[in-house]
Amino acid sequence: MSSNNLYESTTKIQQSSVQGKACVTCGVKADKMVADHKVPLVVEYYQTGKINTQNMTSVKAVQPQCPTCSAKQGGTLSNISKQIKSFFNLIKK
Repeated sequence: MSSNNLYESTTKIQQSSVQGKACVTCGVKADKMVADHKVPLVVEYYQTGKINTQNMTSVKAVQPQCPTCSAKQGGTLSNISKQIKSFFNLIKK
């Protein structure tokens, strides 16, 4: 997921379902909340080797997160993913 578009892996229905709710991480209510996958997709991929695309689009698969917490989580998970790829020589040079 690019840092410029926090919403590209979620559906409009998922995005709508989290509006007006408090962030599960910090409790803040932002003007536009992010539909955060309860199990981040990168975590699911490394745990199972795939993404369950049917579950990925379910409203039950997401929770409200403010943009700040979402960005922090995204950065952390991106760094972890890069470390895993580097460890296993999966990064193309």
